[in-house]
Amino acid sequence: MVFPNEIKTDALRKLVWRNNNKLERQIIELFNEIFEHFDENEIQFTPTDIVSMLKTMFKAYWSVSDVRKLLKNNWKIEPKNNSLAYVKYDMEHNGSFYQLNRIGRYFTVNRNFITGIYDEMMR
Repeated sequence: MVFPNEIKTDALRKLVWRNNNKLERQIIELFNEIFEHFDENEIQFTPTDIVSMLKTMFKAYWSVSDVRKLLKNNWKIEPKNNSLAYVKYDMEHNGSFYQLNRIGRYFTVNRNFITGIYDEMMR
């Protein structure tokens, strides 16, 4: 008899994770690049910010609702209750990042959270 833990290799886990949720993988890769580029410990963003950068970076279409659902259901994070000032990260068409000051109901994510998921994804 073969037990599930005997066939679950690191390569199989990586393959399953990469095929499981393409949106989550793309957001993780995007955030990882932002953290590396700006050397920040946490970033604030709205789902609209993410959709805009994903279109530039991956040429893929995801809705704001898809992103919001992933943030709330999978990552269990909630936006601020009120519209507050935050630093928005955005991307030029040539792939370079820049910052803008914005106001909105933003989500916050820290570097350790993203690094943990990224490391799991790349293992």
